[in-house]
Amino acid sequence: MTKAQKTRNREFLKDLRANEKKAIGKMRSARGGRCCLCVAFDTACRLGFKSYDKSWDYEALPPEEMASFYGWPSRNPELDGHLASEHNDGGCGTPRKSHKAIADLLEKQFLSKK
Repeated sequence: MTKAQKTRNREFLKDLRANEKKAIGKMRSARGGRCCLCVAFDTACRLGFKSYDKSWDYEALPPEEMASFYGWPSRNPELDGHLASEHNDGGCGTPRKSHKAIADLLEKQFLSKK
């Protein structure tokens, strides 16, 4: 992971920990909630990411290019044996986690010294 990608991840984690309203089962809710991956996309756009997928409508996963922006293996990275979206929504054997808990998993996976 490059220095720029680490900086982007730190910004995203700060935004994720600050986000109180959560969306379940989709990227954005009508009440202003956001999935953890939607927060990642919004942070990436704030930091200069240009989506190549102009059709992305917050109902599906963010564009695949977002993974390389952050230095992740995919746009929905696996954390502790489950996809980030599964931690957000619950399912596949994992309970729903808060955005703060997901941020902790992301930090451990991508920013901790190995």
